[in-house]
Amino acid sequence: MNALLLTLILLSPIVSKNPVEQDTLATFNIHIAAGVRTANDIIKSAPEFGAKIEYLLVHPLVLRTSVDYSFSSIKNSRYPLGDRRSFDIAAEAFVYRGRKKLTAYLGVGAVYSVNSFNAEGRYMDTIFTVTDTIVRSISRIEIEDKYGYRFMLGVRIQERYSLELGYQETRPNFLLYSPQENDKYNVYYRPSKLSTLRITLGYIFSP
Repeated sequence: MNALLLTLILLSPIVSKNPVEQDTLATFNIHIAAGVRTANDIIKSAPEFGAKIEYLLVHPLVLRTSVDYSFSSIKNSRYPLGDRRSFDIAAEAFVYRGRKKLTAYLGVGAVYSVNSFNAEGRYMDTIFTVTDTIVRSISRIEIEDKYGYRFMLGVRIQERYSLELGYQETRPNFLLYSPQENDKYNVYYRPSKLSTLRITLGYIFSP
Protein backbone atom coordinates (compact mmCIF):
# COMPACT_ATOMS: atom_id res chain seq x y z
CA MET A 1 0.00 0.00 0.00
CA ASN A 2 2.82 2.42 0.89
CA ALA A 3 4.63 1.66 -2.37
CA LEU A 4 1.42 2.36 -4.32
CA LEU A 5 0.96 5.73 -2.57
CA LEU A 6 4.56 6.74 -3.25
CA THR A 7 4.19 5.83 -6.92
CA LEU A 8 0.97 7.85 -7.23
CA ILE A 9 2.68 10.88 -5.68
CA LEU A 10 5.59 10.61 -8.10
CA LEU A 11 3.28 10.32 -11.11
CA SER A 12 0.81 12.98 -9.99
CA PRO A 13 0.38 16.29 -11.89
CA ILE A 14 2.04 18.11 -8.96
CA VAL A 15 5.40 17.28 -10.54
CA SER A 16 5.72 18.25 -14.21
CA LYS A 17 7.12 15.97 -16.87
CA ASN A 18 10.71 16.32 -17.98
CA PRO A 19 11.37 15.34 -21.61
CA VAL A 20 14.90 14.24 -22.50
CA GLU A 21 15.80 17.59 -24.04
CA GLN A 22 15.02 19.30 -20.72
CA ASP A 23 16.94 17.09 -18.30
CA THR A 24 17.57 18.81 -14.99
CA LEU A 25 20.28 16.45 -13.71
CA ALA A 26 23.94 16.64 -14.65
CA THR A 27 25.69 13.46 -15.74
CA PHE A 28 27.59 13.38 -12.42
CA ASN A 29 26.43 14.77 -9.09
CA ILE A 30 27.80 14.71 -5.56
CA HIS A 31 25.12 14.67 -2.89
CA ILE A 32 25.93 15.49 0.76
CA ALA A 33 23.19 14.75 3.30
CA ALA A 34 22.46 14.72 7.02
CA GLY A 35 19.39 13.67 8.94
CA VAL A 36 17.90 11.27 11.44
CA ARG A 37 16.90 7.63 11.67
CA THR A 38 13.78 6.91 13.69
CA ALA A 39 13.72 4.50 16.63
CA ASN A 40 12.38 0.95 16.52
CA ASP A 41 11.86 -1.84 19.07
CA ILE A 42 15.61 -2.36 19.50
CA ILE A 43 17.47 0.90 18.88
CA LYS A 44 16.89 4.54 19.73
CA SER A 45 16.60 7.29 17.13
CA ALA A 46 19.98 8.33 15.74
CA PRO A 47 21.66 10.97 13.55
CA GLU A 48 22.90 10.08 10.08
CA PHE A 49 25.55 11.64 7.83
CA GLY A 50 26.22 10.57 4.27
CA ALA A 51 27.79 11.23 0.89
CA LYS A 52 26.51 9.98 -2.46
CA ILE A 53 27.83 9.92 -6.01
CA GLU A 54 25.15 9.96 -8.72
CA TYR A 55 25.44 9.04 -12.39
CA LEU A 56 22.73 9.69 -14.98
CA LEU A 57 22.79 6.39 -16.88
CA VAL A 58 19.93 7.12 -19.25
CA HIS A 59 17.05 9.52 -18.86
CA PRO A 60 15.34 9.27 -16.35
CA LEU A 61 17.34 6.48 -14.64
CA VAL A 62 20.07 7.46 -12.17
CA LEU A 63 22.54 5.11 -10.46
CA ARG A 64 23.89 6.11 -7.07
CA THR A 65 26.55 4.90 -4.64
CA SER A 66 26.08 5.97 -1.01
CA VAL A 67 28.15 5.80 2.17
CA ASP A 68 26.27 6.65 5.37
CA TYR A 69 27.39 6.79 9.00
CA SER A 70 25.05 6.49 11.97
CA PHE A 71 25.38 5.92 15.73
CA SER A 72 22.66 4.87 18.17
CA SER A 73 22.01 2.99 21.42
CA ILE A 74 20.30 -0.31 22.14
CA LYS A 75 17.20 0.25 24.30
CA ASN A 76 15.63 -3.24 24.45
CA SER A 77 16.66 -5.28 27.50
CA ARG A 78 16.24 -8.52 25.53
CA TYR A 79 19.47 -7.54 23.78
CA PRO A 80 22.83 -6.49 25.19
CA LEU A 81 22.69 -2.79 26.02
CA GLY A 82 25.30 -0.49 24.55
CA ASP A 83 26.23 1.79 21.68
CA ARG A 84 26.05 0.74 18.02
CA ARG A 85 27.95 2.34 15.15
CA SER A 86 27.26 1.55 11.51
CA PHE A 87 28.76 2.36 8.12
CA ASP A 88 26.22 1.60 5.40
CA ILE A 89 27.46 1.14 1.83
CA ALA A 90 24.62 1.16 -0.69
CA ALA A 91 24.10 0.72 -4.42
CA GLU A 92 20.90 2.46 -5.46
CA ALA A 93 18.86 3.32 -8.53
CA PHE A 94 16.09 5.88 -8.90
CA VAL A 95 13.91 7.49 -11.53
CA TYR A 96 13.08 11.18 -11.45
CA ARG A 97 10.50 13.55 -12.86
CA GLY A 98 10.34 17.32 -12.86
CA ARG A 99 12.10 20.48 -13.92
CA LYS A 100 14.38 23.05 -12.32
CA LYS A 101 12.05 24.32 -9.61
CA LEU A 102 10.94 20.90 -8.38
CA THR A 103 12.11 17.37 -9.11
CA ALA A 104 10.76 14.23 -7.44
CA TYR A 105 12.42 10.82 -7.44
CA LEU A 106 11.63 7.28 -6.31
CA GLY A 107 14.22 4.53 -5.87
CA VAL A 108 15.41 1.30 -4.33
CA GLY A 109 18.80 0.00 -3.25
CA ALA A 110 20.84 -2.79 -1.72
CA VAL A 111 22.85 -1.95 1.40
CA TYR A 112 25.73 -3.58 3.27
CA SER A 113 25.89 -2.50 6.92
CA VAL A 114 29.26 -2.66 8.72
CA ASN A 115 28.54 -2.63 12.45
CA SER A 116 30.51 -2.11 15.64
CA PHE A 117 29.21 -2.43 19.19
CA ASN A 118 30.40 -1.10 22.55
CA ALA A 119 28.54 -2.95 25.32
CA GLU A 120 27.67 -1.41 28.65
CA GLY A 121 29.65 -2.99 31.47
CA ARG A 122 32.75 -2.52 33.56
CA TYR A 123 36.42 -3.43 33.42
CA MET A 124 37.57 -6.10 35.85
CA ASP A 125 41.17 -7.32 35.67
CA THR A 126 41.35 -5.89 32.12
CA ILE A 127 38.49 -8.19 31.02
CA PHE A 128 35.34 -6.52 29.73
CA THR A 129 32.45 -8.30 31.46
CA VAL A 130 28.72 -7.81 31.02
CA THR A 131 25.71 -9.60 32.44
CA ASP A 132 23.20 -11.11 30.04
CA THR A 133 19.78 -12.62 30.70
CA ILE A 134 20.83 -16.00 29.23
CA VAL A 135 24.58 -16.21 29.70
CA ARG A 136 26.14 -15.04 32.97
CA SER A 137 29.67 -14.32 31.79
CA ILE A 138 30.26 -12.64 28.42
CA SER A 139 33.72 -11.48 27.43
CA ARG A 140 32.87 -9.94 24.05
CA ILE A 141 29.79 -8.85 22.12
CA GLU A 142 29.62 -8.13 18.39
CA ILE A 143 26.98 -7.31 15.80
CA GLU A 144 27.31 -9.05 12.44
CA ASP A 145 27.90 -7.10 9.26
CA LYS A 146 24.84 -7.71 7.14
CA TYR A 147 23.19 -7.08 3.77
CA GLY A 148 19.81 -5.38 3.60
CA TYR A 149 17.66 -3.16 1.43
CA ARG A 150 16.28 0.37 1.34
CA PHE A 151 13.62 2.43 -0.43
CA MET A 152 13.66 6.18 -0.90
CA LEU A 153 11.33 8.97 -2.01
CA GLY A 154 12.74 12.45 -2.44
CA VAL A 155 12.24 15.93 -3.83
CA ARG A 156 14.81 18.42 -5.09
CA ILE A 157 14.35 22.17 -5.16
CA GLN A 158 16.22 24.40 -7.63
CA GLU A 159 18.44 21.41 -8.50
CA ARG A 160 20.52 21.95 -5.35
CA TYR A 161 18.55 21.13 -2.22
CA SER A 162 16.98 17.79 -1.34
CA LEU A 163 14.53 16.33 1.14
CA GLU A 164 14.55 12.54 1.21
CA LEU A 165 12.40 10.01 3.06
CA GLY A 166 13.46 6.40 3.16
CA TYR A 167 13.08 3.00 4.76
CA GLN A 168 15.97 0.63 5.50
CA GLU A 169 16.07 -2.86 6.95
CA THR A 170 18.88 -5.25 7.93
CA ARG A 171 18.71 -8.38 10.10
CA PRO A 172 22.07 -8.93 11.83
CA ASN A 173 22.78 -11.30 14.71
CA PHE A 174 24.22 -10.21 18.03
CA LEU A 175 27.17 -12.51 18.80
CA LEU A 176 27.81 -13.15 22.49
CA TYR A 177 31.13 -14.82 23.34
CA SER A 178 31.30 -16.78 26.59
CA PRO A 179 34.84 -17.80 27.66
CA GLN A 180 35.59 -21.49 28.24
CA GLU A 181 38.69 -23.45 29.10
CA ASN A 182 41.72 -23.59 26.80
CA ASP A 183 41.02 -20.14 25.37
CA LYS A 184 37.85 -21.35 23.67
CA TYR A 185 34.48 -19.62 23.46
CA ASN A 186 30.85 -20.55 23.26
CA VAL A 187 29.03 -18.24 20.86
CA TYR A 188 25.38 -17.35 21.42
CA TYR A 189 23.25 -15.74 18.73
CA ARG A 190 20.54 -13.13 19.19
CA PRO A 191 18.76 -12.44 15.86
CA SER A 192 17.50 -8.89 15.38
CA LYS A 193 15.56 -6.80 12.90
CA LEU A 194 17.01 -3.31 12.57
CA SER A 195 14.46 -1.40 10.49
CA THR A 196 14.21 2.36 10.46
CA LEU A 197 12.73 5.33 8.64
CA ARG A 198 15.34 7.79 7.34
CA ILE A 199 14.76 11.54 6.92
CA THR A 200 17.59 13.58 5.42
CA LEU A 201 18.29 17.05 4.06
CA GLY A 202 20.96 17.40 1.41
CA TYR A 203 22.94 19.65 -0.88
CA ILE A 204 23.80 18.64 -4.46
CA PHE A 205 26.59 19.94 -6.69
CA SER A 206 28.35 18.88 -9.87
CA PRO A 207 32.15 18.46 -9.85
